[in-house]
Amino acid sequence: MQALRAVVCSWVVVIGFVAVTRPALRAESDGPTLVVDDDRVQCPTAGFTKIQDAVNAAPAGATIRVCAGTYPEQVS
Repeated sequence: MQALRAVVCSWVVVIGFVAVTRPALRAESDGPTLVVDDDRVQCPTAGFTKIQDAVNAAPAGATIRVCAGTYPEQVS
């Protein structure tokens, strides 16, 4: 039961963070939106399959949208 409670609390924190910060991030972005999807299933028109490739290509002010998937990489 305690493990379940920890998982639920983790999700609440993550959801709260996204809900609070996402509008602020969106309002400041004047650039293009680059889309990443590891297998192009969830977002078939994604321009990138790796997050780092999108970061490298992103101009100042761009938004990078990462679709659900598994991304075994370190992004810098």
